[in-house]
Amino acid sequence: MAPLALVIAVSLLDLAGLVNKAVTPLPLFAMGFFALLYALLFFRRTHRRVILYEDGIEVSAWFSARRLRRSEILGCRMGGLDPRNAYGSFYIIVPMDKAARELRLPLYLHVDEDFFSWMKEIPSIKE
Repeated sequence: MAPLALVIAVSLLDLAGLVNKAVTPLPLFAMGFFALLYALLFFRRTHRRVILYEDGIEVSAWFSARRLRRSEILGCRMGGLDPRNAYGSFYIIVPMDKAARELRLPLYLHVDEDFFSWMKEIPSIKE
């Protein structure tokens, strides 16, 4: 959000005449475009939902959704456990099919008792 806020602040200061060197419209438009693109990419990562079913799990985002049935799940493990990782850890659901991608749950996942009881039946996998 900081790049978008910076572009808005520069625009307002420019309109008020408080900028020493006025910014021409083209660079201002380009800054706004790239700040908006950055904000969309950031919100895309944070706007994912996890839906639990009796027989599966689904991670849905703005333009995609991916579901694994329990019969397709080999196990789960934790990702982001590297000490250099500043963001925290997250769950990774590993499918039985080696060719299929892992299902990474969102980093900022709010978990409750239902989630833990669902995950209790999934075997843990060591890396």
